[in-house]
Amino acid sequence: EAVMDAWRKDEWFYCGIVLAIECEGVELDSTQASVWGIEANYPGSDNAYLNEVAGELLPDALAAGRAALTRLMASAPAQASRG
Repeated sequence: EAVMDAWRKDEWFYCGIVLAIECEGVELDSTQASVWGIEANYPGSDNAYLNEVAGELLPDALAAGRAALTRLMASAPAQASRG
């Protein structure tokens, strides 16, 4: 009952965690690693679970960032020769 009362008062909600990858201020990937439907501000919780979930997403986000950086580096010589 207390949980539903807190829900009705907008004290907790569902959210998404999205990890974006940047290199020197350039966004390489904005949404490759994400999960939705995570409870936030749930009664009796300190939201530490949000950090755990982000940590679990980190390897996928880093892999996506490396792949994006590899694609950018591969196209750099082609772009330079056009310029």
